[in-house]
Amino acid sequence: MSLLRTAGSTALAVIAVSCGSGVEPPGTELIQTDRAEYQLRTHGDGLATEIPFTFTNRTGTTVSVATCNGSAPPALEKWVNGKWIPAWSPIYLLCGSPSIVIPRAATYTDTLRLFAGNPSSDVHPQFLVEEIPGTYRPVWHSVGFKDAAMPLEFRVSNGLQLATP
Repeated sequence: MSLLRTAGSTALAVIAVSCGSGVEPPGTELIQTDRAEYQLRTHGDGLATEIPFTFTNRTGTTVSVATCNGSAPPALEKWVNGKWIPAWSPIYLLCGSPSIVIPRAATYTDTLRLFAGNPSSDVHPQFLVEEIPGTYRPVWHSVGFKDAAMPLEFRVSNGLQLATP
């Protein structure tokens, strides 16, 4: 098993759904977190948590993750009333740094450092949903193949619950 890392720790938001992507059975998604539930903690004017994760490239080809100085955080969607809705989007620059390259059958391991400002503050990013606790998944928008977009089912993780203090 290979382990690819960028210099420093990339802040990635990787949170998902226990319902799975609808394509692969739960637990077989290419992105896997280290457990199924995470507790947000109060941190300054917001909420924060850390979520270790691994991406295993079982796509059959090299995967490329667009970055800005090694950062490539996906957005979060929340399962609400039977569908996925946008729930959180990180703030990051679009500077066009070298991509993270994940060869076929290799793994990439990192830790999400999630922070969301309180809704009553002017601290961003913030959750876009009223009720924060629930089931989430990441959508890693900046991931693709050499000359093609990567199908959604390859860009989401295993399911987990996100709880508030």
